[in-house]
Amino acid sequence: MDLHPVFVHFPIALLSVYVAVEVVRLPKLVRATWWFPLKSALVIIGSATSVVTFFSGWLLKQTAEQHGTVSKVLEVHDHFALYTTLAFGILALSHLVLLLRKYFNEQIIRLAESMLQPWVAIPLSILGLALLLITGSLGGAMVYGPDVDPIVKAIYNLFVGAGN
Repeated sequence: MDLHPVFVHFPIALLSVYVAVEVVRLPKLVRATWWFPLKSALVIIGSATSVVTFFSGWLLKQTAEQHGTVSKVLEVHDHFALYTTLAFGILALSHLVLLLRKYFNEQIIRLAESMLQPWVAIPLSILGLALLLITGSLGGAMVYGPDVDPIVKAIYNLFVGAGN
């Protein structure tokens, strides 16, 4: 049974909301006691579900390889899925370290704190969102065709090439 379509929507939703929460830094919200735990939950759960989603897709790719049906779009989709998982994984691990700081040494805590400084976390989360958009668009191109909408078509043509 193919569970990839079931899993894929959780990281898309959670990580997209995480990026919005990371980028929108209204002073009153940032000072709220629930702000950091909310961001942490979104990125940690979103990243965990992206790992599950990545491996469910990887299993599908293994099946396609056994049947000799791996397309260029599947290869590119697979690479961008890995990059997306890694980008958000860095942020998720940093949040996890700070939530569980009593279990880590000072060097690791300082590294996590530096990764979550706005000048790092905001660009990395925006990069993650861009990677998520590319990954999802290529997945959509495989399921619905590359001409399903203008964004999917542009991303498909850019990364896979017209006529493939």
